[in-house]
Amino acid sequence: MLSVSANLNRKNLDKVKETVLRLGADYKLVRVGKSIMEGDISFQGVNYETMNEIYNACDVLLFSSLYEGFGYPMVEAFATGLPVVASDIEVFRETSGEAAILRDPNDVSDLVSGVKLALKNSEELKIKELKRAKKFSFDRFANEMNMYYSGILG
Repeated sequence: MLSVSANLNRKNLDKVKETVLRLGADYKLVRVGKSIMEGDISFQGVNYETMNEIYNACDVLLFSSLYEGFGYPMVEAFATGLPVVASDIEVFRETSGEAAILRDPNDVSDLVSGVKLALKNSEELKIKELKRAKKFSFDRFANEMNMYYSGILG
């Protein structure tokens, strides 16, 4: 299970740790950020290529933030087809569409069931995620910005 974040209170890392512990010994936490529990595998200061390799080596992203401005790790996971379990908060509902499993970030049982559901439905989620990731591509952004500025400049 992958967790990508800084070690800030709003990232809800205590619930990530509790979720991993409740899932049991068959689950291993991979962190991009500082280690949060004994036995996790943590990376810091990784480049884009390594980050992509990490996403592709994991089975699910757990992104249980209490609030976010956007949720870039979710979109990165979508681009690799990695199933996502994220907080059921407004920004993640908007970012994910129907491509992620959204759960109560304060309810470890709900997060655990979300992880199991994401793993069970990983192929279906992968199709939705890859489609959703296209909405956040650089090419789409550039085209929309060009159209916006062309409209302003007449």
